[in-house]
Amino acid sequence: MADSYIDFGVDGDLAGDQLTGVFDNLTMDYLSTAHFGVVITNGATGVKTTLTSSQFAVATSPNLKVTLDFSAIPEYSVLAAADTVRITRTT
Repeated sequence: MADSYIDFGVDGDLAGDQLTGVFDNLTMDYLSTAHFGVVITNGATGVKTTLTSSQFAVATSPNLKVTLDFSAIPEYSVLAAADTVRITRTT
């Protein structure tokens, strides 16, 4: 399968819904929604945070969408425009 990950914010340009943790209309091949992972890189410090499956949700209808659960991520309450988010397929 192609597209094993998608990066957001690589140009310091997270905006709109992405700042609130919503990544919608994704185009990524996958076998199961259980096979997704998310890594946030803090734009200010460079620290990477790998999320557990309980810290984000994956929806498939009407479009593929990953939503971060900030209540379960102590390091973040929202994202900054300079942060980077990588959504991966773990299979």
